[in-house]
Amino acid sequence: MPGHRGSAGAGLILVIGQLPARENARDGMVQRIASVDALFGAEPRVYLAPRHEPQEGEPFQLSEAAPGLRAGRPNLFDRADVEQMVALARQARAVYVHSVHWAQHVLPLYLLGHVITDLHGVVPEEQRMLGHPEEAAQLERVERFALTHGLATVVVSGVMAAHLRAKYPGLSPRLLELPNLSQLPAPDVLDKPSPGPVRILYAGGTHAWQKVPRMLQALQLQRGGCAVDFLTPDLEFMRREVQAAGLDGRLSVRSVAPAEMPSEYARAHFGFVLRDDHVVNRVSCPTKLQEYLAHGVLPIVESRALGDFEELGYCTVPVEQFERGALPQGEAWREAVAQNRRVYGALRDRTAAGMEALRMLLRERVAPGQSQPGVEEAALLPLARALDQFRPVRAALARSPRDLAVRVARKLGL
Repeated sequence: MPGHRGSAGAGLILVIGQLPARENARDGMVQRIASVDALFGAEPRVYLAPRHEPQEGEPFQLSEAAPGLRAGRPNLFDRADVEQMVALARQARAVYVHSVHWAQHVLPLYLLGHVITDLHGVVPEEQRMLGHPEEAAQLERVERFALTHGLATVVVSGVMAAHLRAKYPGLSPRLLELPNLSQLPAPDVLDKPSPGPVRILYAGGTHAWQKVPRMLQALQLQRGGCAVDFLTPDLEFMRREVQAAGLDGRLSVRSVAPAEMPSEYARAHFGFVLRDDHVVNRVSCPTKLQEYLAHGVLPIVESRALGDFEELGYCTVPVEQFERGALPQGEAWREAVAQNRRVYGALRDRTAAGMEALRMLLRERVAPGQSQPGVEEAALLPLARALDQFRPVRAALARSPRDLAVRVARKLGL
């Protein structure tokens, strides 16, 4: 497939999601999108990140981001934009939708029969965990629709595949397992010495599910002589939390570029990856955990049930053990690191197999998608037709606060 351009229709891949760029390179979802994009090789592709705001905004047009790569932001409240998006989908031999967040805005495209959904995670359960039950229920309906009508669904772990089969026992979706792939190269040989002065690392964000307060509590209780580095893009929040915990003298809080991470990992012996025992975490495939294993950083965990890592036999340090100061040293540390490198290798093999399965699926799509007779008139353009009725109040909404406009639009069923 790489290197094959094909005709404008037969080769085109339409991607629904954010176009990877330098300014969003640290975002976890965008990193996943970039990994998948590499599979498309030189195929011509169009990235669409639909807007769903009643205001007029900028006119929709495709711009060339690179040779063979175009991107744009159609407005779902504009009939011409919707028609153009549908036309692109009908041209494409495959439509690749990143997450149910984006899928909810393009559900009619699934009726063309050639849509692949990359779930990224179990989004309905995430929303329920965050206290948004109505949004969770809505996204659950989207998830079921995508599993029912999509050509295939891409999951990040075997645990996620098992979860979906148990959740929807009446469905038989085509599931492809593609673990999250770290963008950092792993060292060929680890020559890191076993801990003399122990160095602890945390690399990641400050979202609630990453449990920054629990990490700081563990450091308060541990009271050892460990050097500690917190590497995060959210410096203001992290420094405030560290100061409130009375640990500002013990921790280094910094932000580093992705290219600098291998040298940071090379200095660290243990790394925090604290997650609750929740389905969202049990089905996940944390990229940072993968990087820890590859670079000889032994994970400090609260729950070991993270994706397929437990099944593959990775070695960890319970956070309670860390608090007691009972960290593995010498040969015990080296053996644990060596085992984790083997687990990392097995995960890389699964990733390679998943990438090949996805390539094979894309090779099967040698022609544009063909919907069933009458699908376009029956289902693909009802929103576009409804927009003509919505247009008289659109100007008024454009003068209203955005959140009010969105609420009104939802009431109208648009």
